[in-house]
Parts: sequence; C-alpha cells; structure tokens
Amino acid sequence: AERRGLQGMNQPRVDTNVGLKREGRASPTYVDDLAVDEGTLKSGAPHVESVSTKQRDFMRMEIEQARKQVRVDAREAMAKYGGEVEVRRRGHPLFGHRVTVSRVHLVYDEALVPGDEAFRRAMLRAAEGAGIKLHFHHAR
Repeated sequence: AERRGLQGMNQPRVDTNVGLKREGRASPTYVDDLAVDEGTLKSGAPHVESVSTKQRDFMRMEIEQARKQVRVDAREAMAKYGGEVEVRRRGHPLFGHRVTVSRVHLVYDEALVPGDEAFRRAMLRAAEGAGIKLHFHHAR
C-alpha cells in the first residue's frame, strides 16, 4: 500500500509522528507519516510527501456531508503538513532543514466508508479539488 501511494519514490523512507514546524508558528505539528525519497536527499530539493490518517465514520453520511468533511480534513492537512516546513525530528536526515512537501495524502479507513462507487468518487473529487491525494485503506 505504501508503494502504491508514494508513486515516484525510488527509495522511500517513511517515519511516523514527525514534527513539522511552519514559519510563524511557535510549535510544530506532528504528521502521521512523513515520506522522503532517500535517493533525492543530496539533490538540494528532496522529494517529500506527508500522510494524514483519519478514523472517520462516513457510513451514515449523505454524499454532500462526506464531500464537506473531506474538504475540511483536506484543508487542515494542507495547512499543517503541506507546503514549506522545517523537519523537527532529531536523527532524521532532514532535521533542521526547510523542505517543500510536494504532495499531501489523506487516508481514511475504508471499512468506515460506504462501498458505493458514486459515494467514493465524490469523496475523491472533493479531495482532488482541495489539492490532496485521497486513499482508502484497511486499518490494522
């Protein structure tokens, strides 16, 4: 699942609960997963993507409610984990560096999302419109 989601990364390194500090904010926010293509670390422009995982129950929602919730979650993920950030995890190869997150992923537990294809397509379009890559994944 990690390989499918992180397309374009040849040597993905995925770390969980990594602090990301945005300019103008006093404290970091912690992203669920931060992916870095280790093959790009020395390039001066490392390929970095972030993943926000949500346990949200969409089973009783109407399509429009689900679209609205996806847009809210997408805006929050972009604001916290997208754009230019400073990596604040000691020992991480990018610790103390300002990097640009090229893509933000939002992951929902597919067991909590109706199986109806139209419903899922509406969610995917809402995420795409907000600049987020949406995934459905079985929670462990």
